[in-house]
Amino acid sequence: MTHVEDPIDGALLVESVLGSLGIRYFVTGSVASIYYGEFRLTGDADIVVEVPPALAPKLSERLREVFQADDAEIQKAVRSRGTFQLLHVPSFVRLDVFVRERSGYDGVQFDRSREVAYRGQDERLFLCSPEDIVLQKLRWYALSDGASTLQWRDVLGVLKTLRGRLDLAFMREWADTLSIRAELERALVEAGYEEDDVDASR
Repeated sequence: MTHVEDPIDGALLVESVLGSLGIRYFVTGSVASIYYGEFRLTGDADIVVEVPPALAPKLSERLREVFQADDAEIQKAVRSRGTFQLLHVPSFVRLDVFVRERSGYDGVQFDRSREVAYRGQDERLFLCSPEDIVLQKLRWYALSDGASTLQWRDVLGVLKTLRGRLDLAFMREWADTLSIRAELERALVEAGYEEDDVDASR
């Protein structure tokens, strides 16, 4: 795919590069929360990747064939487990790429990611799990000191859409680890979960 109109097209284009190099990834952020929850417009996509340092030069070369990107920024991000940006100039679609290792909570997210048909059987992406997008959005919400209403809206959208199908025990375990348990319990209340599903002590 070379035609890009929106962040999903951009993510599919990145996926084709990553797949050809055998690089593991999953899509997170608004693209994932829209898939699992409620639709809203978004102008970018977030992708988490695990890149062996030896593949950094080839990855940079391949990405820069289709995106505006800085070679030094890509190579540094791979070395330091940092972040780099890609811009598809014709469409102005931006992608934030986060380089991570398969350890700790990042490793859990890699293991729980799943391949989905996003807009059709020929357009498939690996997404983080719905539980993990809730936790990630709550982390970003907490980091904003509650100012990011979009993150909160996305969290509620996933919780409402998938009520009864989410692993609450998993979310509570990692919410404790990530210090966002109070935010999770508040979100469950606002999403209309039953009293038995909400820990009122938090």
